Amino acid sequence: MYTPTRGESVTVQSDNVCATAWMDTKVAMAMYTACDPTESSSVMRRKKDGTRASITCPVAIKIYTV
Repeated sequence: MYTPTRGESVTVQSDNVCATAWMDTKVAMAMYTACDPTESSSVMRRKKDGTRASITCPVAIKIYTV
């Protein structure tokens, strides 16, 4: 079975409605109409050793988690 790595995402679109699944430590999912599905951003996340790392995520997920 395929296990996505942190920062991977999948987006599907039908007309103007998009659904995105993004892998952080768990999968975050969102459906939206207001964001560009091809646009991405970066977020800071902590690793197990305590250091911070920048990983990419879809803009819709970043807006949803703020």
